[in-house]
Amino acid sequence: MQLIEFDECMQDRQRPATAHKVVPNREVPEPSADITNYYRQTIEDYKTWSCEGYMHFGIWQPWSNPFNRQAMLEAMNDLLFSRLGLASTSCLKIADLGCGVGAVSKYGSRKYCRHHWTAVTLSPEQIEYGKTLLDPLDHERVEFLQADYNDLPIKSESLDAAFFLESLCHAEHPHTALAEAWRILKPGGRLVVVDGMMRKQPEQTPRLVNQVSRKTAENWAVGEFHNVPQFEDAVCRSGLQIENRMEIGWKLAPCVAHSPALIGVHSLKLLLTGKLTAWKRKHLIGCALGVLLGTLRPWFGYYVYSLRKPSV
Repeated sequence: MQLIEFDECMQDRQRPATAHKVVPNREVPEPSADITNYYRQTIEDYKTWSCEGYMHFGIWQPWSNPFNRQAMLEAMNDLLFSRLGLASTSCLKIADLGCGVGAVSKYGSRKYCRHHWTAVTLSPEQIEYGKTLLDPLDHERVEFLQADYNDLPIKSESLDAAFFLESLCHAEHPHTALAEAWRILKPGGRLVVVDGMMRKQPEQTPRLVNQVSRKTAENWAVGEFHNVPQFEDAVCRSGLQIENRMEIGWKLAPCVAHSPALIGVHSLKLLLTGKLTAWKRKHLIGCALGVLLGTLRPWFGYYVYSLRKPSV
């Protein structure tokens, strides 16, 4: 089943025989080679974090088991879906913008089986691996799209909801990505952004904190972490409206606490097997610095933004 509608200029193009769509020939800004190289070289490393393919942090719920990482990762999925309002009984079209290997879309398609999911990523390697995680029924509800979320081959006002889960940080200009999300959403459509951000602008942040932030971002193939004033200005310029903002960094702590041991064990494994490539090394450094950055709570936060495209 075809889940995405292409613009009129592309409708006559034959659908590729592959199980995912590739962007047709059109003018698209060239994405950073660092991003594609980073995810190509670290796709195996993320399996250490989650055998289900999750690449994000999870949230701890009171009285839940802090040693059950998968439960915390899926609690983050549930929080995201609740902000999107996916309990609706109607059939919705949803875009996972910067989907990784599509694990969140897969989880959502099983929990909300009436909805259709378009999982967008730049990486063909992520799509290839993501397809192996899907069951036959998942393939009917989840469709991969290899594309840049700054310039999507999706018809305007064709989707009911979309989300960026720890992926908008890769956008050099968040306004461009948010404006594109505004374009593809129907009037009244919802967009949720979940990501780490600096609380203030660089000139209002201590120099040492800025250095930690820049080094963490650099090793994760992120230009720089957005800051809250910058992001909220980009939202306003895009035409979207902020309905709600939550800072939930403290809820991530039990999940983040899993990182140091995993970093140590995986680093040793890569060293012993001679598989420590440049981006794998950077990834591990970024993970270690990310733990440090997360402790700098006065200057760095983890936010859930609920946005909406106005109805009129």
